[in-house]
Amino acid sequence: MASSRFVQQLGQSLPKGVKLSVRHVACPPTPCEPIFSPLPGEGPEPTKCENHFLAVSIRPEEASTDTDSDVELLILSIEVLVYTTRRLATVFVSKADSTGYLYLLNQPRAKSLTRTVFTVFLSSLLREYQRPGIRLVLSLFARAQSQYLFPGSIENVRKHVLDDRGLIKWWCRVFDPILRDFEPEKHTTNKSALKGEEPDHAEAVNTTATAYLIVPGLDQHETRALFPSTARLDPKDKPRWLNSHPLYQVCANPGAPPRCLVPRFPDDPKARFLDDLDEEIFGHATTSTRNKTPKCVRDIIDVTEASSQDHAATGRWPSVKSLEEFWEMMTFRQECSAGRLVGFIWMVVNPPGVLKSDGLDKVASARTGDLIEGSVNPGLESVELEPQTTLPIRSSTDRNGGTVLCNDERDDKALSQTEDTSAPKAKELITTETGHQISPFSQDKDLR
Repeated sequence: MASSRFVQQLGQSLPKGVKLSVRHVACPPTPCEPIFSPLPGEGPEPTKCENHFLAVSIRPEEASTDTDSDVELLILSIEVLVYTTRRLATVFVSKADSTGYLYLLNQPRAKSLTRTVFTVFLSSLLREYQRPGIRLVLSLFARAQSQYLFPGSIENVRKHVLDDRGLIKWWCRVFDPILRDFEPEKHTTNKSALKGEEPDHAEAVNTTATAYLIVPGLDQHETRALFPSTARLDPKDKPRWLNSHPLYQVCANPGAPPRCLVPRFPDDPKARFLDDLDEEIFGHATTSTRNKTPKCVRDIIDVTEASSQDHAATGRWPSVKSLEEFWEMMTFRQECSAGRLVGFIWMVVNPPGVLKSDGLDKVASARTGDLIEGSVNPGLESVELEPQTTLPIRSSTDRNGGTVLCNDERDDKALSQTEDTSAPKAKELITTETGHQISPFSQDKDLR
């Protein structure tokens, strides 16, 4: 099952002698606002969202004998939102943070424990949300901040905060091992399209994936410098990383207005830009009549209302007319200018028989009705826990000596920084000790 597979996979990837306590909390799927704006005249797409929160802690007494043995110290956390529709599953990394106490493990800096945990966790989630005939997207935006989930953690002088470029490169390296678990996709060029070349056989029989990166304000050469070093070894006809976006793949209709092609996520820089652009359609009449004489106002309102109604009917912005212009204009947004960089990273996983060029109308499957009508993740074993209910600690040790302790005890104090008491009660995931083992991820140098 998912929980035991995650434990086994993490245990294989940990350095020898490292012991971690892991808490994985998953809220049941609930209806939410769609991440894509509907086409003009159409209703919103039914969408459900499931929240996953992973908290990893250590016991300080393992590094210091004069510490209370019952104390656990949080070292890192990650929050992931999973949006599901009848045609698409989107795994969005909402927030991730560390406390700076990794040094207590006395591990060499060449090994990034945080990156390893995040890679294994995201890989486990992707495996669980794979469905036959359904395209899967892993997405995040990388924006450097001093702290996200742990208020006051920046006061810890041991916490290492990466700059913008460093953070984007770091997240690309988190994605890369997951990407290479899947087969590459054939890169279709204009010449191959003219020749009518058939898609690669691997795409017909295997699950394939490609990663994408856009950094507004950087040219192609500068963006490619942020790719993982492994990208330089990829065949030119089957690149694993592209300086582009996959939005035409993941939308319902590639010919739709740009506002219907760009997904909106919480605290998302591009979502704020979308809201501002929508003001051109839905709020233009109000802003255009300022400082006008009473005689002129009526005429201006008549013209503006007619113009706004035309744009609202088509769903198209007057200023930005294409996705290319949208990304160009993102360069001038406050969050992406004045020396600041934001990296938008995607990984699109296509099931067997689904090509990059296929629209979602071709890949929709009747089985996705289960994702809306029933549980989004029926493979997970979960139980509803009452407050203060404690479950026994279970551990998994691999041949490398790494140990993962999974304690499903409700730790309100540890998780209070991100838990919303008004939200539906979460389901705690019980981890078993049996599961599928895979080879450890490659360990290369990185900053913690």
